Amino acid sequence: MDLSKISEQITSSLNEWLKHKGKVVVGLDGYSGIGKTTLLKYLAEKNKRIKPLFMDDFVTTANTKEKLLSQIENSSPSLSLEWRDHKGFEKIRDLIKEFKDQDTKHNILLLEGIFLFHPEVLNDVWDKRIFIDGNIGEADERRIKREKERWGLDYFPETHPDSYARLFKIAWARYLKLNNPMAKADLVIKID
Repeated sequence: MDLSKISEQITSSLNEWLKHKGKVVVGLDGYSGIGKTTLLKYLAEKNKRIKPLFMDDFVTTANTKEKLLSQIENSSPSLSLEWRDHKGFEKIRDLIKEFKDQDTKHNILLLEGIFLFHPEVLNDVWDKRIFIDGNIGEADERRIKREKERWGLDYFPETHPDSYARLFKIAWARYLKLNNPMAKADLVIKID
């Protein structure tokens, strides 16, 4: 991933969007491991006007995810909704309100995460949407490497019946089919 080139493309769009508003709230959606976090960290480092938020700071607990695993068998259509902690959504809404009302240092709030453009989640908060598209196989390799480093001997593969990766892969496929987040995006970034 050429962070410099992608950053220039996003920065150009952000500058254009800011011409029409004093502040913008932007969602950055894409598959797990596609590079959203890396990209947002890079953007925020290069552009001090950006206030970065990372959805992983608002995810459900491991215990909740374990309960959700049982829903795979019944093919619950709301898996992508239940993946997140709804109290986390409330915190995000509070942070967005605070950003709009009080933050004088930043004029771009950029939140990255998976399933951000689901119509029942934070659909009403986005001024603009960016979708990161790329090779899912390569993203899985990055995610697996990251999980192995994080969990060490406690890591187990997504083929394991208790793997939460299995859950979000099912939820992601359903999210793409039912919600078409790429079509909702104001900017689609293709990562080679």
